[in-house]
Order: sequence, then C-alpha cells, then structure tokens
Amino acid sequence: MLEKVLEAVNAKDIRPLTDLVSAVAPEIVTYDIELVYYTTPETEAEVVANVEGSDGAIARYNEWQVEALGRDINPDQLRRLILCPSWGENLTGAIRVDVAQPTHTPVSDTQVAKFSGHLTVSHKSVTGVV
Repeated sequence: MLEKVLEAVNAKDIRPLTDLVSAVAPEIVTYDIELVYYTTPETEAEVVANVEGSDGAIARYNEWQVEALGRDINPDQLRRLILCPSWGENLTGAIRVDVAQPTHTPVSDTQVAKFSGHLTVSHKSVTGVV
C-alpha cells in the first residue's frame, strides 16, 4: 500500500522538483477485548447478535478504532456501541456492560490502534434491575 501511495504522490508530474516525499507505516498499538454484558431473557438472542455478530458492536468498534491515526484506545466507545447500538433502526442493546479490556490508552499521531485478536466475551441473562 505504501508503494502505491509513494508512486501516486511522487510522480514527476505531481510534485515540484525540489520536494521529497516519503511514507512510512504507522506503529501499531494492540489491544485485547475482555468484557461481560447483561441482557434480559426476552432480548437475549437479539442483543447477542447485536454485540457479537459479524456486524455487531465489537466488530464495529474494531473498525472504528483502526480507521484513524492517533485515535486513543477508548473503552467508552465500545460501551456506547454495546449499550446503544445506533447503526440500524430499533436495535436492542445490552442493559449493562463491564469492560475489563481495553483500558483507555493514548495513541500518538504516528500510531494506530489495532485489535490483537484476543477476545474474551460472555453475557448473562438476568431478570430485574442490574
């Protein structure tokens, strides 16, 4: 990918003669995901799909996290997606979530956060207030 970028911006008809263009890959900062979320018995199947499904909250968080350089690892964004899924109409979220990992981690402008692949997720179906 970097070669394609360099070819595009370094072409003689694109850049002035005295400019020197370089591109380097960002440093990767990895994070794990470890969490427990809670549902009601009535909404359990839907919430599990909305959280753990291929287009669910965890997948969306991982996509969001890697989209920009310098984006801090932010567990609050993961919580938001699990509790209040907003990418479709009438989606049901969890009633509570306890996130052990990731923790908030600053990421510099030359770094990008990327999911490590270590995922520990469980859910509990509860009645009453949690």
